[in-house]
Parts: sequence; structure tokens; C-alpha cells
Amino acid sequence: MKNWIYGVLLSGFFSASLLAQLPIEGNWLVHTGDDAAWASPAYSADTTWTSVKVPANWESQGFTGYDGFAWYRITFIVSDQLLRSDTPRYLVAGFIDDVDQVFLNGALMGQTGKFPPEYTTEYSALRKYKIPPESLRKKNVLAIRVYDDGGPGGIYRGPVGLYTEKEIENLYQVTSTPHRSFYQLPSSNGLIAAVYDTREHAITQVLNHIYAQYDENTASVNLLENAAYKVRLDTTQYNLAAFAEDITEYEVGTGIIRTSFDLDPVLTLKTYQFAPFASNERVIVSIAELTGAGVKDASLEFHVKQMDPSVIHLSQTYDYSDDRSVQVNLTGWHPRGKNAIMQKMQQFLVDFPGMTSLYNEREYWNDWHAGETLPDKLSADERNLALQSTAMMKMAQVREQGKGYGQILASLPPGNWNIAWVRDMAYAVEAFIRTGHYQEARDALAFQLRADAGDYKHFLWQGKDFGVQHPYQISVCRYYGNGTEWSDHNQDGPNIELDGFGLFLRTLESYMNASEDVPFIREYWELISQRIADPLVANIDGYGIIRQDSGPWERHLPGKHFTYTSVAAIRGMDAAANLALAVNDNENAGRYLAAANQISQGFRLYLIDSKKNAVKGNLDAATPENYVDGAAVEAVNWIIEDDNVRSRNTMHLFNTYLKMEKTKRGYKRIPTGDWYDRQEWVVLDLRIASAWFKLGEKYRGNELIQWVTRQSELNYHMIAELYDEYTTDYRGSTPMIGFGAGAYLLALGDRDKFE
Repeated sequence: MKNWIYGVLLSGFFSASLLAQLPIEGNWLVHTGDDAAWASPAYSADTTWTSVKVPANWESQGFTGYDGFAWYRITFIVSDQLLRSDTPRYLVAGFIDDVDQVFLNGALMGQTGKFPPEYTTEYSALRKYKIPPESLRKKNVLAIRVYDDGGPGGIYRGPVGLYTEKEIENLYQVTSTPHRSFYQLPSSNGLIAAVYDTREHAITQVLNHIYAQYDENTASVNLLENAAYKVRLDTTQYNLAAFAEDITEYEVGTGIIRTSFDLDPVLTLKTYQFAPFASNERVIVSIAELTGAGVKDASLEFHVKQMDPSVIHLSQTYDYSDDRSVQVNLTGWHPRGKNAIMQKMQQFLVDFPGMTSLYNEREYWNDWHAGETLPDKLSADERNLALQSTAMMKMAQVREQGKGYGQILASLPPGNWNIAWVRDMAYAVEAFIRTGHYQEARDALAFQLRADAGDYKHFLWQGKDFGVQHPYQISVCRYYGNGTEWSDHNQDGPNIELDGFGLFLRTLESYMNASEDVPFIREYWELISQRIADPLVANIDGYGIIRQDSGPWERHLPGKHFTYTSVAAIRGMDAAANLALAVNDNENAGRYLAAANQISQGFRLYLIDSKKNAVKGNLDAATPENYVDGAAVEAVNWIIEDDNVRSRNTMHLFNTYLKMEKTKRGYKRIPTGDWYDRQEWVVLDLRIASAWFKLGEKYRGNELIQWVTRQSELNYHMIAELYDEYTTDYRGSTPMIGFGAGAYLLALGDRDKFE
């Protein structure tokens, strides 16, 4: 990997009249390399430094395709009045992709994210560092070290400057009004993925796989940086990037991204971008349709920038009349090389000339939705989002032949969680089952039954074995694209999560009950029993619950006794008993039912706050400030059937400790924590909505459903991972699949079920 460093020096100084706040945006300098000396105020930039704008990603300023390290430097002056003020100041460094260290006058102010080799991105976090009074001077040098792991890099969004806490809140303009804040639409056919940016009106990414990593050493490749249409009529060159982003939309319930430009009274351009399910190939289709009296005098070019050498691009124009012309552009890649994909793309143009590929793709999606089961009582907006949500889940399921086939990603690009997590996948599978897409559910379940897992049977850390202690089949965290187990590591070891075993068994039972596919259970029963159900039994500890693990929020080692894990295990063991009965394994049915009862008893004894008669989030904390956990909502949803008081008390704790303080809308995941914990978690909004429906509080559930629906409608019917704690802007990965589309469909179904 190339390592590139960016550094910056302001060409002019800010006015000394800036007293309360001091923005530090504008012209900076940039340099490549990685030299700790660049943090020092004594360092003097020479002519090898290049001027750039801040904030803006460096790819847009001449450094296209560069990933790795980067430094920024700037010199600025503050007023005497600001220096004398005793009001605490914060150095706000905006949003940085992906990791940073910030130095003021040579002193480290702080770091967000983790640099390699223990890389952890924090691209969605606002950088805010408190400035010790002694660190600020009349003349100051600010230096920022940055690492970008891929895609756009650098200080890509402001604010950047010196602010008080109150000024930061004012900058954010705290709001809970639904609005658009995300502009990148993915299209995938399970083999290849493209991302269309509605602000640039261009395809900005094409990934050769839809997942992030094929294996430990092989990351998926971005095949091109930019592909966009250029249109000229006579002497007029149209700048499509200047057109509003709201002329773009999905054709609802599909992966087809449609844009319509009224270029001129005599010329209209419509474009369609999609990865075709109707063709089982790694191809991105882009169609441009020019109509109007000006067609004969217009020229149309599909401009592709920074195309990877392994990619093939083909273009074919079809002139239907003097006032209608269609151009079809194919961008393709094949693991066996150019010749393999060239032949397939040429045949594609023969089989699907002109608009035929678009018509076939629409027909594919219509057929796929034909057997879909959605609740009857949906508003028009809810139905549109439900249709797009099932389409998003379909696009997020890997269709490559081999052991990776069938896995469902937690997010699609550009979301960086385009990785198959066991937990997220369980919610997507359950949603596929609820909506009648049994084949997709079966494929995802079969994937996990075929996958390569078991590497963490034993794992020694600080003298203790935190491994599963039993041969097992379900990954302790997630999967590579090739279907092998993957757990991320840091200085606290790997994530070893045990909730996936119970979640898998629960969804497997749901599949059997809905589809009546008992032969599938019988085919894999020995594996299910011995390597999925039995490992759960083996991990019941002296409290009668599932022992410490990394849990739903991936806390690495040693973890905690998370309620979520034991609740998933109760449902999982109960499901295992029913699965055993279905295949006439009465002995194991009794054993698994006894295990479910044992964990249930331990849950009642140790995971309930007896004083508040409410569910705790973990065994290891004594006070609500430390034990309240949004994931515990699944105790209400899944296992508490006879105690509405306990359920309501638990929900009251959520409202007291997890309700978003500034926007007053949804819920964060725990009362205290880092930036990630503090944001509004959309999956919790949706799962808490389901709990309210179960408790008969329809209006409370509907408030959350309507909030997510309206936000998603304004953001191209995509559901976010997080909403910003101040602005409710989209944060984290978008679009979320199991924790987004799947959870939304489940909430709609629960409203219908409990009505």
C-alpha cells in the first residue's frame, strides 16, 4: 500500500477581530510522506508542499486514488481577547476519513480511531479536542496526521476551528426534522456493486465484489473512480453536477437508479444505472436516453476516469429517430481476466440491445416481488420503504458460487460494513422469512451451515481461555467473502460473541415453521445439534446464563455477561428443542428444553434488577447508569410473555437513560460511552418500536416508525445505521441491511401482529 502524507500551511492569517470563535478553514498546504517532525511548530514548509482546500477530500484536489497516511499543517493567529478568556475552548477538526492525531504547537491534543496495524476507522466522528490553556498562543501551528484506508480521504467536512461547547452546539443547529443528508446510492446484483453519487451525478465506485474482503489478505478492489455523462448541444456544454440531487431516485423496489435532467427546452436526458440481476455477470449497466428536438445536434459521451486496467468498458449507441437516442454503457470485470468478461459483455449487447436490459431488469424485480408478503395496513410511504428494503436485502446477498454464496452483508457500499455479521444476518433472514422470500432465507442459513468456522475453540488471553470450548459451526463474529470465519482483533484480543448461536437457531426454526422445509433441517441436523446447539449448552456458567462474551456491542475481551446473549440463547435452545422434535430426536429435544429452562431461571435470578423489576443489560454492573443497554429490548420482544409490568419498567429505563437528549427522538445504545455509543441507533428505534407494539402502545411504536420512514424517504429509501446526536444527519454505514431494512420490515410486521 502506498503511504501518502498531507500537510498544510495557511497562506494568510485570520483576522485578530475573531473573538468568540475562530474558524480555521480555507487554503492549507499538503505534502506526501510520514515525518513526525511535521508536528513541530519549528518545522518550515518548503516548495514541495501543495495548496489544498480544507475541508475537502484530497481525491478531489489532485491526489486521486491515494490511500494511507497523511498530514495537514496550518498556522493561525488568535486575538489577545481570546487568549485572555477563561472560557474552555475546543479544537474542532471536522470529520476525517479515517483516523487522526491532532497536534497544536507540537502538543498532542488527541486521537480518534486507530492507526495500523490495529486499524479502526472513525470516519463518521466529529473531531473535538479540549485545548489546555497553556497550549494556545498568539501564533499557533496546527498539524494533523491522517490515515485513510480506502476511498476518499482527509478532512472531508467541517467545521474546523476553535469553539466553545455552546458554539459547537450552535454550529450543529440541533434539529429533529427529517431531512436529506446522504447522497450515495448503491446498486448490486450480488456479484458486483456500483455507487452513484447524486451530487456529482456520477458513478464514483465500482467494486469487483460486493463484500469488503475475500480473505484475510485480499480486499475487494474499487475498479474506477468516476464515470459520468457529458452532454453538449451546439456550443453549450452541460454541467450535470450542477443539477439538484433530488432529480435522482430508485425505481422503488429495485436496484435501478434513475435520473432525469431537463437540459434545454429541446433536450432531456434520462439515465439509468444498475447491476443487472437479469444477467448473472459482474457488469454495471449505464443507459442514457436523449429525447427532444435537439437530439440531432447533441453529442453524448460517457466519461470514465481512473479505470482499473483489469476492467472492460463497452459502449453502443442506438438512434431510434431524429428526436430519440439511447446509449448503453457496460463496465465489467471477471476474475479470469479481460477475455472472459469481454465475450460476455459483447453477448450482453446482442441479447439486450438498447433499452431491453432495462425492461428485463424491471421485469425481474416485478417477478421477484410478486410473491412477497407485506402487512396490509401500510401507508404509501411505508409500502415504498418496505419494497425498497426487501430489494436492499436482495442486493446485499452474495451470489458468487462457492462457500460464500448466500451470505448477507450488514451494509452495501458505500457503507463500510459490507461484511457478513452473524447478528445482522439473523435479522435480515427473519425479515426474508416474514416477507415470504424463503429461498433467500434458506440460502443464508445454508451458507452458515457450510462456512468454515471453529478457529476460536480455544483462545488464551491474559492466562485465561476465552474460546468457545467446544467444536462449533457459527462464526464468533463475522465472515470473509470466501465463507471463512473472521473476527477483528485489537489490543484486547478478538471479538468472541456467543449470541450468534442462539440467533441462528431462532431463525432456523422460523424458516422451518414458515416454509415447512423439514428435509433441510434433517439434512443438517447432526451439524446443527453438535456444533450449534451443543456449544451453547457448553457455555452455560455457574450463574445459569451464558458466560462472559464480547456481546452485541463487540467489547472484545474479557467482555461481560450480556443479557442479549442469554436472551438469544433462551430462544435458541427453545428453537433447538422444537427442531429436534421435528426430526424425531426426542432425547436432544428434552436436553435442549432443559437448557432453555436453566438459562431462563438464571435470567430471572441475575439479569433482573429486583428493586426496579426491570431487565438489566448485563450481570456485571449494579446501577442503571452502567447496566441499561438498548439491546436488552429483545428480552421484551422474545421471552417475557407474562409480565407486562417488568416489560414496561424496562422500557421506562430506556426512556430515562437512552432517549436522545438533544433531538428527543430515538435511542442511543448505552447511557455512557464513546462517539459511536452516543449516536441514535436506528436498529434500536425499530426494535423498541416492536416492543411498544407488543405492549399495546401503538402510538409510541408508530412515532418511531414514522420518524424512520420519513428520514429514509428523504434519503432515497435507504435506512441508516445511526442518526447524528445533534443534527440527525445520517452517520455510520448506509444502507444498513439486517439492522436497517430487516429491522424495519420486522417492526411493520409486529405492528400488524399485535394490532
